[in-house]
Amino acid sequence: MKLSWVVSRKVIYYLVLLLGLSACDQGPPLDEVQAEGDKLFTALAASNIDNALALYDDEFFKMHGREQWRQKLDQMRQKLGMLKEYHLRKDFFDTRYSGHFYIFEYQTIYDRGNAWETLTFVNPNGSREVKLVGHQVKGL
Repeated sequence: MKLSWVVSRKVIYYLVLLLGLSACDQGPPLDEVQAEGDKLFTALAASNIDNALALYDDEFFKMHGREQWRQKLDQMRQKLGMLKEYHLRKDFFDTRYSGHFYIFEYQTIYDRGNAWETLTFVNPNGSREVKLVGHQVKGL
């Protein structure tokens, strides 16, 4: 009986320690990550595709291909015109085993139409780096 109480106390101690350590690493604040999204939309509004492409992580291009995504951005600009405004409408933060996920949904206003764009950023555990790993466009 005494042995099980000691084991139980140790288990409780380690659980509390683990929870405390996981609470310490909350990732960058939401507004810092949102500033990365602002950089993307600023580059797109200035038609600076090279600067915009530089903001995406290599993981993004493994799924989309750099030139394929460049073409998609050019097609968007041809169809919708120049980006005039963007407004953050929703944000979401989630912690997972691999790190922190930040998801931002924007309403974007172009010369010839509007779209909804979702940006996904990841902050890997143990890092201050934020990576743009997802960009979806709805309303084309």
